[in-house]
Amino acid sequence: MSKTTTIIITLVVVSLLVGGVIIWKNSNSQSDKKITQSNGLTVVKLSASRMGVYDPKIIKVKVGTKLRIEGDPESLSGSMDTMIVDGYELSKKVEPGDNILEFIADKTGTYKVHCANGMGNGTLIVE
Repeated sequence: MSKTTTIIITLVVVSLLVGGVIIWKNSNSQSDKKITQSNGLTVVKLSASRMGVYDPKIIKVKVGTKLRIEGDPESLSGSMDTMIVDGYELSKKVEPGDNILEFIADKTGTYKVHCANGMGNGTLIVE
């Protein structure tokens, strides 16, 4: 392999790595903005990515926290419009004007958050 080819391959690999890190950091910062906490209430703005994954993917709260999940009717379509929280036996069909699932996270553990077809694959962690 020539020196020029090696340099080009190295530049491409480095560019891909840098691009991946930038995308990963941006997706994490967007998820962080979707969870707000004040006065014992945690509000989660839940949406779905184009890949059929809930965003934020992980919701972490302390036991006893009042949790309000506000589903985004624009991105939660098809079977993704039904939010289900295993372990709490809660579900909510998201519709414009009726998109809030609210409950007290009173059981410690890790719970799957998913849609009616078992997709979405989010996680609720109650510590």
